[in-house]
Amino acid sequence: MKRIIVLLMATAFLYPVFAKTTVSGTIKGLRSGTVEISYYHPVTYQKYSWEGKIEKGKFSLEADINRPVFADLMLNEERTGIYLTPDAQLQVAVNYDEFDESITYSGTLAAENNFMKAYFLAFEDAGKDSTRYWYSSYEATEFQQQHEARLQSMLQFIDDYNKKNNLSKEFYKIWSNDKTYNMYGTLLYYPALRAYITHQEPENVVDEAYFEFLQNCSFNNDSLIYLNGYMYFNTNYLQYKMSQVQLESKGSMNYINKFLLADMIFSGKCKTAVQAAYLRNALRYMDLKELEPYWKDFIASCDEEVAGYMTEIYQRVLDLQPGNPAPTFTLFDMEGNKVSLSDFKGKVVYIDFWASWCGPCMMEVPHAVELHEKYAAEKNLVFLFISIDENEDAWRKTVKEKQPDGVHVIAKGFKHEVPVSYNVSGIPTYYIIGKDGNIYKGNAPRPSHGTSLTDMLDAALAE
Repeated sequence: MKRIIVLLMATAFLYPVFAKTTVSGTIKGLRSGTVEISYYHPVTYQKYSWEGKIEKGKFSLEADINRPVFADLMLNEERTGIYLTPDAQLQVAVNYDEFDESITYSGTLAAENNFMKAYFLAFEDAGKDSTRYWYSSYEATEFQQQHEARLQSMLQFIDDYNKKNNLSKEFYKIWSNDKTYNMYGTLLYYPALRAYITHQEPENVVDEAYFEFLQNCSFNNDSLIYLNGYMYFNTNYLQYKMSQVQLESKGSMNYINKFLLADMIFSGKCKTAVQAAYLRNALRYMDLKELEPYWKDFIASCDEEVAGYMTEIYQRVLDLQPGNPAPTFTLFDMEGNKVSLSDFKGKVVYIDFWASWCGPCMMEVPHAVELHEKYAAEKNLVFLFISIDENEDAWRKTVKEKQPDGVHVIAKGFKHEVPVSYNVSGIPTYYIIGKDGNIYKGNAPRPSHGTSLTDMLDAALAE
């Protein structure tokens, strides 16, 4: 494998205090609407957002940040990625009808954000690299070569752009590390998913030489923990180490062993970040009493910001325990009709949070079709599909072409109040709501889980 040089941050990837950053702009073709800047904390996955109004085709919004961030800029229904640092003054100009192609930046960080626009237009299909097609279509060697070649072209792209536009050294290092470690994380993820899709054992998918790229990696680098790519790499590296030592990876022991193994192979902020990621998932699937001692150890060892937010998540999980009222909501179906959870009082509701871009969600579709056919005559069971697609056209197209019959509604994005109220941090996620409107089972079995799901649905229907 061609050696890829990883640029390490020369200074800590933290700023001591929050400072105001201003993003303002003019929009041709849009007189009024809403503007939002948002980003997610890669450790806690807490959302930070600032909202304002578009008036007479102009907007100005201030955000308080304490470090460089890759954020989302949302102008009504259009979204683009931007790069911000404390005290920045960024100006945006865009034609709303030709959004991606026309957007330009001036002021502080103009070069960096114009680069991100150019990169997006050049590599807009890059996200397809991790779809089920790639994992099922390529053997290990070709898969690795394809991803290394893609990364090399990305790094060459920023090098060429930098020669002409003088990007800041900090941005260059941050962006290059983020893309590099995202690729390394994808390579680590490949064996398990390839094995699952092709019905093999992971050790039969790759040999030890496949993992030689790990020699290029920087471990326990606290200066990189705020990069999504580095977090993705670390969580997949932990899974790789789990397979090496052959620890139990089923049921609750999967989360307990990962938590304990992270304590051994990581240190500092990297350890906190990785353990936080697995505790968030453990809260979805583990019995809270079983999790409690590990939870207490973690909260006692991490900083105030992480401890505070993780405690909020813990409380949300407590509120979603069986027997508690299911969070109510009203959403719209494909015909524009209002659909409320209360409409189905007296019936069992199987809720499926999904999205058209989600590979594991799409893998559940054939099983969901079979499940729907099995219960076709059951009038007291409702299949409620809640898409978190932000692209409504993609949602509609997928429902028409692939999804089974049922009630289909949309709640755009993980930040929407409905997935937030159900503590949805990953998809697919399933809930069973009882006839009384209370939660019967949170994080219920998937359609592919067979009798473990149907037995539960039958029990709920019998009550």
